[in-house]
Amino acid sequence: MLDVGMSRMVGSFIVVLLTNVTVLLGIIAFVYWVDLQAAPSRVFRWRRPIKVALGVAVLTYLYAESWVNGNLGPQVFGYHWVYINMLAVILFLVVTRSQRWWELALVDVIICLYVVVSTNHTGPEVWISLLLLLGCTAIDFAWGEWTQKSRFVAYAFLAFTGAAAVMLNQAMSVNESFVLVPGFWLRQWLGLIILGAVGVEYTSTLSLALIRNRKMAHDARIDGLTQLENFNAFNRSMERHYAHFLEQHHGYAVFELDVDWFKSINDTYGHLAGNRVLSAVAHELVECTHGAPWPATAYRLGGEEFGVIMDAELDHDQAYKVADHFKECVAHMRFSELDTQLHITVSIGQANVHNEHYSFNDAYKQADRNLYVAKQNGRNCIRIEGGVAN
Repeated sequence: MLDVGMSRMVGSFIVVLLTNVTVLLGIIAFVYWVDLQAAPSRVFRWRRPIKVALGVAVLTYLYAESWVNGNLGPQVFGYHWVYINMLAVILFLVVTRSQRWWELALVDVIICLYVVVSTNHTGPEVWISLLLLLGCTAIDFAWGEWTQKSRFVAYAFLAFTGAAAVMLNQAMSVNESFVLVPGFWLRQWLGLIILGAVGVEYTSTLSLALIRNRKMAHDARIDGLTQLENFNAFNRSMERHYAHFLEQHHGYAVFELDVDWFKSINDTYGHLAGNRVLSAVAHELVECTHGAPWPATAYRLGGEEFGVIMDAELDHDQAYKVADHFKECVAHMRFSELDTQLHITVSIGQANVHNEHYSFNDAYKQADRNLYVAKQNGRNCIRIEGGVAN
């Protein structure tokens, strides 16, 4: 049977390990939540500084715990260096997820400050261990992407970083009052292995979930054929524009384009050819919006219909010039692989947002009505708010 001292050691080890695992899972889950946030939330805009601040705060706290442990006695928080295991795992996860050199430099500064403030002697083993740990963080940073792709690389680099952190802590702890208790190194390395495995596996699991979520979000807003944002994204953008209009009175214009006689293209050349035409029109429309005098975004609304939201309230002449530019871009397209005689035209309806509108959909509805009039007038026409032009 275990004696009382050994029972205390084992019980302390288990309690401390479970506490560290819980805290580590909570930190990783919080970072995952921050990464999940989407535009235009404030967390999304500030997510990188939030993650950097969290990493700095956790490392600072763990080094503070290390200092308290060293001053109050090595066994105050258990019968092994509980903080150093947590520190090694957090250090590894922070550095491998860092994206800029200054983030690595910030972590290294924290490590160096801790050594300078906490060590009571300046033996060569301290500085050698420090250089070894700084070298490990530099390698972790440089190979961070590989640690996220390969568990073998992740565990190998974590083992080196953990060993360097433990060596540095041991070098700083060598003094007359430091006494190893039975089974010290067994508990130390066992705790590091368990905590490291939890950190790597949980981070990997949440990273894969994040990739899947982002892909689902991408697929939900991007049209697979044309790679333009789809009608759902168009609706959300209209909502944002309308809300901004109500708050800031910043106007915007909506254009709706329809490829003329598209059914006959499908009937004559086949649906695959029709898809190629739609993809080409989408690409041309993107190029046209990039060359427009005001910021604009193109969308595929469905079928052969496209939409453009332009971040400017346009008068009649300005709207006509923009619409005519769109129309001419499409008219100059050629499809020699299908038919050298194939020419594409579009009909366009346009509308501006107004104070009289009650919904974000009102401008779109007006543009849609104007498009209908343009098509009724013979197609290859432009219907601008307040008049028609051929």
